[in-house]
Amino acid sequence: MGSVAALSHWDPTALAAAGARLGREGEELRRFEAEAARSMAGLTGLRWTGAAATATAEAGRAVTDAFTRSADAADLTARAVQSAGEVLVLARALLDRATDLAAAHGLVLQDDGSVRPPPPELSMPMTPAQDLLRSSRQEAAVVAAQSAQAMATEALASAAEADRDAARALAAADHLHDGLVTRLAPDLFAAAAARGLLDRVALRPPPPPGTAPAVVAAWWDGLPATARDRELARDPRAVGAADGLPAVVRDRANRVELDRLLAGLEELEADLPGGGPMADAARDGVRAKRRQLTTVREQLERPGALLLGVDTTGPGRAVIALGDVDAADHVAVLVPGLGSHVTNYLPRLVSSARAVQDRAEAVGNGSVVGVAWIGYDAPGVATTLRSGRAKDGAVPLAATLRGFDARAVAARRDLHLTVAGHSYGSLVAGYALRERTGADDLIAIGAPGLGIDSLDELHLPAGGVHVGEADRDPVADVGLIDWFGGDPSGAQLGARRFQTDGSVGHSGYYEPGSESLDNIGLIVAGRADRASYE
Repeated sequence: MGSVAALSHWDPTALAAAGARLGREGEELRRFEAEAARSMAGLTGLRWTGAAATATAEAGRAVTDAFTRSADAADLTARAVQSAGEVLVLARALLDRATDLAAAHGLVLQDDGSVRPPPPELSMPMTPAQDLLRSSRQEAAVVAAQSAQAMATEALASAAEADRDAARALAAADHLHDGLVTRLAPDLFAAAAARGLLDRVALRPPPPPGTAPAVVAAWWDGLPATARDRELARDPRAVGAADGLPAVVRDRANRVELDRLLAGLEELEADLPGGGPMADAARDGVRAKRRQLTTVREQLERPGALLLGVDTTGPGRAVIALGDVDAADHVAVLVPGLGSHVTNYLPRLVSSARAVQDRAEAVGNGSVVGVAWIGYDAPGVATTLRSGRAKDGAVPLAATLRGFDARAVAARRDLHLTVAGHSYGSLVAGYALRERTGADDLIAIGAPGLGIDSLDELHLPAGGVHVGEADRDPVADVGLIDWFGGDPSGAQLGARRFQTDGSVGHSGYYEPGSESLDNIGLIVAGRADRASYE
């Protein structure tokens, strides 16, 4: 699949048929698995004992295991084949775009994906207007050649990778079809030799840390249930930290990791020497980490709480969703500001997330989930004027948002995603939303700035930036906008400023019963048109 000609003449029906056949084989193997289990249950009821009975029981377990693993292999290869077909369809569409673009400028796409730039036109007397037109035409053709070649190269590379994946999957399918199914009918126990078949099928390894959440989501969705369980047992820390996996899966993994971290700290504290300044300092440090994790555990007692992230790095990291974000119509991610660490601020942030969630559900249609996100090291007052913490925090925040969006895309459902940044958290959100994250709205409250000079720098729909500034809020009024970009509530940026009557100071924006929370709830519920703006 390394040439334009090969990709142009590719027929997707072959892969579709292979995927369907493998799916049917997987279903047939599941039926044989159930039949083997019933046969063994019947033998057990006879109370048969002795060496022959023991050997038969072992063979029966081997058969049941073989059917289970082989069915998993069939499911895996079917998904791989279908996935390859989807990639090739997209690659073909990209190649067609490249071909059309080249043809529109009189160029020819070569079989290796290259595009030759147009030959220079013969020099001949021209008027200035004609010369300008010729130069413009040549420049446009050169740009078109570069663009078409880039698209064709990407299409061929994607097709080649998909072709390799499909070849491996079809080889595994041949093993399933010829090496196992033909032995099933004459004797159920004859399939015992098929043990280990799944091990001979190449499972896709886990994506490395930092992989795009959409890729992580596709990898996980392509694994059979047994393989997912193995990944959870093998490395719960990696599973819990992987943006793009289902929220309930990450919660399960992170709870295991939370227990492991707490147990490790308890053992470490017990092993510390008895006295001395160094030992006392070490003990204080261990106890501080334990308080972090204990705070996280206490918040998990809230109804519907899911643990989407936990880490003892620095002052600690924790991400808690008050419900399944993968099933919600609206999700609001709350990002805190100055001095907000896990131990001192997580309970308050979770309460704020609940208040936003309850209010949004009361004023809108559809389910809402609030997310308390402490995924960065918030600065103290002394380091407020440095934007490095915000830029560092923007990376994991953007990954969290893309993970939520990837799950929604994989499920083919609409998700309305809002980021609510308070104080310095607005700056973190501003940097995160410079990338494409799938977010629909940004709420900036008590914001010193968004780190931008124009709303066009943010990847949000028009009208998607909403600013709240309470009376006598020292952070919003202190003039830090000179450090962190234009004033979010000023004419320079032109963000929509909603009313916060009744809120005073820097910390009352999420107060139940306030106009500020009412407007935040409307925005989160997708009803910003009903909010009150100044």
